[in-house]
Amino acid sequence: MKKISFAFFLGILFCFFSIKSFSQQDERIKATYMLAFGRLPGSDELNYWLSRGNLSIAQLIVFHRQGFAEYPNLHRGTIINSYIDALGRNPSEDEIKYWMNGDNIYIQLMSNHIQLLKSSSWENQRVIELSYNKVFQRVPSKTEINFWKKKGVTPFFLLAGYHEYYKRNNKSEAGSGGTVNLENLASVSTVSLSRAIATEVSKFISHNGSVMISHVISRHRGNIIVAGSGNILRRN
Repeated sequence: MKKISFAFFLGILFCFFSIKSFSQQDERIKATYMLAFGRLPGSDELNYWLSRGNLSIAQLIVFHRQGFAEYPNLHRGTIINSYIDALGRNPSEDEIKYWMNGDNIYIQLMSNHIQLLKSSSWENQRVIELSYNKVFQRVPSKTEINFWKKKGVTPFFLLAGYHEYYKRNNKSEAGSGGTVNLENLASVSTVSLSRAIATEVSKFISHNGSVMISHVISRHRGNIIVAGSGNILRRN
């Protein structure tokens, strides 16, 4: 009887660790898709990588980079999305061609675009104007432009997300309602990570010299936040 009980206990313990391992790998895969492509994986993509075993964050990112060479449309789409998410516009063919020569993943592309906004007041103002046009179909006032400029640099998808939130909740002025939980914005996708996986992601980013961009990748409560899909910011 003791042997049966012990065997049963080992079986339960094995199942517990298997479930935990499976759950963590699920998180790893989702995190790497957010980092590499700026989106969550589809169910088929998730199941494929789950079937490949316990690949690390670094290993998964290597495979995703290789996917750019194997699937040019995947690479092209990631570049286009990064321009839409950060700058509110489609890139030119020359801009696409320039980035197609490398293998920068989504967060690296976003980092570059955010640096551009930081160095160019004109580009930053254009993003503010595009976000107002997208959501309110109007040009922002000088007061509104100055309001967002004083806040620093905000990528297009988040800026338009704030506007969309205030418009949806009948606020009188976009940006005047205080702090908004980013998870309530239609324009963002979030993946919630356990502390262990969040730490692994952070180490990967730090080790690879990528810039942690405020509002693009956030470890607040262990979340990664990127532009969402199927919302006001995407093309049909």
